Amino acid sequence: MEVYYVTQEQFDLIDRIYQKDYPFDSILYNANKLTNFVNKLNEDKDKALLRYLGGDDSVIFKVKEKLYHLVGVDGWGCKVYFTNNYGVTSPATKNQLAAMELPLNEIKKWATPDWEIEEV
Repeated sequence: MEVYYVTQEQFDLIDRIYQKDYPFDSILYNANKLTNFVNKLNEDKDKALLRYLGGDDSVIFKVKEKLYHLVGVDGWGCKVYFTNNYGVTSPATKNQLAAMELPLNEIKKWATPDWEIEEV
């Protein structure tokens, strides 16, 4: 059994296509709408999607948990992200890729009045 985690938006789209009488026709006729969706999938998920739509019961798609990070403003008015660099004096970075990303219940533990919670 193969489990693939996708966003809620992707999961809803997969489900809508799967419910169609002819899912592959739906993909062909809605190619423009699906382009962004397919581009977000890696090659393994792309192949798994086709197998899933073809009736392969060993492929399962699940919604991954939404992640959040903490955002603040530095002394110069620039947007900064909270990062948990153990032992480093400054918890802020301008690099969004270095930001700490956690589920909502976990990110709330780190929140203070100086930091706002933002969905990733």
